[in-house]
Amino acid sequence: MVISARSTGLSPQGHNRDLYVAQCAKVHGAAIGHRANIASEQGLFKTMPVDCFASVIIGSSQDFARNWVAGRTQTALGDCRALLAQVAWDSVRA
Repeated sequence: MVISARSTGLSPQGHNRDLYVAQCAKVHGAAIGHRANIASEQGLFKTMPVDCFASVIIGSSQDFARNWVAGRTQTALGDCRALLAQVAWDSVRA
């Protein structure tokens, strides 16, 4: 499911922005929660609060990317792709 400003008919400008952001967050959270619940029921993912799921997956990647953008790393972002993917998978895999 892909949600964009065009597909919702809402404009993320002015007073509609807060409404747009809230609605996108609600839809995104529901979609992630639904998928995480199904995967947990199937024994694919560790059981965890739904609102923690995305943070657990992207935590290491987000932190490394932030440091890379700030010029605080010597390793190229692309060189860490496989490692960061494995760390993400290991953090949620049952």
